[in-house]
Amino acid sequence: MDNFLEELKTIIKVYIGEVSCFLGLEIERHKDGSIEISQKAYARKILQRFGFEGCKPASTPMLKESRFQKPEDNKRQEFAIGSLMYLMVDTRPDITYSVGYISRSLESPTAEYVVRVKRVFRYIAGTTNVAITYHATGTSRVLECYSDADFGGCTKTGRSSSGSVIVYAGGA
Repeated sequence: MDNFLEELKTIIKVYIGEVSCFLGLEIERHKDGSIEISQKAYARKILQRFGFEGCKPASTPMLKESRFQKPEDNKRQEFAIGSLMYLMVDTRPDITYSVGYISRSLESPTAEYVVRVKRVFRYIAGTTNVAITYHATGTSRVLECYSDADFGGCTKTGRSSSGSVIVYAGGA
């Protein structure tokens, strides 16, 4: 790696320093050696983009099923789900189930779907500062993998759901 960097420095100006932002991920190194990765700025940006800035936060990303039937416009909801997925994939595993559940109805959204999307945004509004922290000491240096599934849990289709999480150094 050092040879590569030295050769690269002969071609272009290269500065290798502490990383604080990478592809929209905010990276913070603490004195205890732990590293915190978040998307606080992106969360605030999508809250503003979709009109949830200053909304009343929700304590959970999803509630049990409710009954609404009126079809809704699809385009804005696609953008909203895409924005939530970007947040979910990098630093917010806490919204994975909710976003996945909502995504099942993306082809033909109903008013219930819109209410669920709004609920996730309200949850994000109350948890903007959530981050994944990888600890330098006091945690296992072994990958811990967990999975779970239900059997026929969807009341509409009878399909099952499954999920998994991988933890390393205390961060999921």
